[in-house]
Amino acid sequence: MKHTATRALDGLRRLAGMATTLLVTSFLVFSSLYLAPGDPASFLVRGRSASPRELAEIRHQYGFDQPFLVRYGHWLDQVLHGDFGRSYVFHQDVSSVIWSRLQPRCCWSGCRHCSSRWWASRRAWSARCAAAHGPTPRWCFW
Repeated sequence: MKHTATRALDGLRRLAGMATTLLVTSFLVFSSLYLAPGDPASFLVRGRSASPRELAEIRHQYGFDQPFLVRYGHWLDQVLHGDFGRSYVFHQDVSSVIWSRLQPRCCWSGCRHCSSRWWASRRAWSARCAAAHGPTPRWCFW
C-alpha cells in the first residue's frame, strides 16, 4: 500500500511540475509580445499609414490598451476553457491553425508507428524461427 501511495505522490509531483513548466513557458511567450521592439498595433497595419485614431481602435480591439497582467490573465482563462484566441497573422482561430498543421503530422506519425511495429514483429518472428530451427530457414521469412 505504501508503494502505491508513493507512486501516486510521484505522479502528482510530476503533474505539478508539468503545470508549472507550462505556466512559466506561456508567461514567457506571452510577454515576448511586449519585449519585441515597436508597437503591436503598428505591426498589425503592416506598413500602411494609419491615423492615431485607427491605431487606438486596433489597440482597443486586441486589448493592447489593457495592462499586461490583465491581458495575460484573460488569455490564460480563455486557454483553460479551450479558446486559444485568434492569430494576428492568419486571422483565423489559433486552434484551427494548429490543427491544420498537426493533422498531416499525426497521420504521418501513425503510419510510421504502424510500419515500425510491423517490421519489429517480423524481425521478432524471424529471430524466434532462427532460435527454434537453426540459422535462417527459408520458410520463416514472409
